[in-house]
Amino acid sequence: MVVSCRHHESSEAPAKQDDGPARIVPTSLVDQDGRVFGPAELDHHVWITAIMFTSCPMGCPVMAARMGYLQTLLPKHASSIRLLSITIEPDTDTPAVLHAYGERFHRDPALWTFVTGATTPIFGAVNAAYRKEGAKDGKWSFDHAETLALVDGRGYIHGFYRKDDASVARLFADADALASLDPTHVSAAN
Repeated sequence: MVVSCRHHESSEAPAKQDDGPARIVPTSLVDQDGRVFGPAELDHHVWITAIMFTSCPMGCPVMAARMGYLQTLLPKHASSIRLLSITIEPDTDTPAVLHAYGERFHRDPALWTFVTGATTPIFGAVNAAYRKEGAKDGKWSFDHAETLALVDGRGYIHGFYRKDDASVARLFADADALASLDPTHVSAAN
């Protein structure tokens, strides 16, 4: 996978998705402590999600700092909201590397999780959803260092947000609304 520090762009469409909303389904992932991270770990939480990689010299450290700031805002919001950083370089970003990166940005282990492993399908789902939401001219571009995704406990993507203050306010309002739904009824349709 070729990814620049700024964004991933292609004139080819991502893998065909059904007409429903895109869904990230973690498979073969582990967190920064080497524990399995899959659908069961997504369950019962609303996730503010960022795509990143630790060797990114420009945008990812800025996004990680922003995620660190978002972490400080979580106590003012629904208790089920969590942060999730997903690497797109699993060969480099081992659990130990992610653990150290999280420490660099003062990650609270109860609120913020980093994952590595088979992330290509997740990145494909994110790109497919992003493309549906606003790509032009048949091209798709997900700026991993600028964009946050709101994901429910079943892995459905509910929207994309920039990291500026106004977008983050909308993101938290949407996350609170999503978290207020009965978890057994949270779906992409809501």
